[in-house]
Amino acid sequence: MFTTTTFKGAVAGGALAAALLAQSTAALAAPLSPAVIATVTVDLHPRGVAVNPNTNHVYTANDHNTVTVVDGATNQVTGNILLGGQPGGIGVLNALNRVFVASISSTGFGSLAVIDGGNNSVMTYIPIGFETSPAGVAVNQNTGRVYVAVPGNNSVAVIDGLSNSLVDTVNGIVEPVGMAVNLMTNRVYVASLDHKVVTVIDGASDHILTGIDIGVTSVGSVAVNPDTNRVYAGTNGAVVVIDGNTDALMASISTSSTYSNYGMVVSAAQNLVYVSTQGLDTLTIVDGATNKVMDTLPVGSAPLGVADNPNTNRAYVANTSSSTLSVIGDALLQLRPMTPRLSSSSLQALKPI
Repeated sequence: MFTTTTFKGAVAGGALAAALLAQSTAALAAPLSPAVIATVTVDLHPRGVAVNPNTNHVYTANDHNTVTVVDGATNQVTGNILLGGQPGGIGVLNALNRVFVASISSTGFGSLAVIDGGNNSVMTYIPIGFETSPAGVAVNQNTGRVYVAVPGNNSVAVIDGLSNSLVDTVNGIVEPVGMAVNLMTNRVYVASLDHKVVTVIDGASDHILTGIDIGVTSVGSVAVNPDTNRVYAGTNGAVVVIDGNTDALMASISTSSTYSNYGMVVSAAQNLVYVSTQGLDTLTIVDGATNKVMDTLPVGSAPLGVADNPNTNRAYVANTSSSTLSVIGDALLQLRPMTPRLSSSSLQALKPI
């Protein structure tokens, strides 16, 4: 049985988690050769994408009021889940196998749909409110909290993923869109569209700690590497690197001339940052150790959401206009053994309930 005690035990065991993750990261330090290894046709116009590494299921949130389920082992679509509104951001609480999808109804009411990943059925809708336009979703696997960017009222909704209820609202964040969580520090990072600030929230108190001015006009996405405590903000034509210890800017990595980077994820096991660029139909891969572009891959048309499976070292890109999912893997993986990286839920299993 999964209880709140399990979450608390996972937080208390942070030192053990850090040691295990560092050991796993070292085992995967060999040079990689990322490539598009498959293209999966999903339902119409996918925007967000998320992965449950425990089940190896991939989920795309589609404009067609559906969530497509893809088997990560076979890259085959296994179903489409009908929602009561148009979905946007999506996230998974791995240990409970629940999928959370930001949704807007035809009447303009915003909610968070909760899907049971075991039977692909909608469990409930958590109300957010009229004209709220919920967008990005981020999940803290250790605490069970789900964070939803709500640009319609300049706030972040805090959801208890165990009880499926709204427990708090963090106000005063201008036009939030992208979100990310650092599981080690319990900090939540929020990207603000058409605003040059990344907001930092304390996950323990739900209070704003600071706003990091990254010096550009718009931040479309944000991602975190919990192992290195580096935060990455996607802007127009660049990725800005932030030191999570000091909130200081470390570098700006050019990805294009002017095109926006609206999708981003970090593969902590490989210390790689995957960045989608819609205007170029590409996925830029940044080496987190050197802060340099390692490769740029052509993907589908108008790529947006990006997700990562730490257990398989595969990344996924939702291509909005071509209605496909690009699967990114290591072209040379079969030439060397891979040590599986422990997921958060695997670490939680080491703690007494």
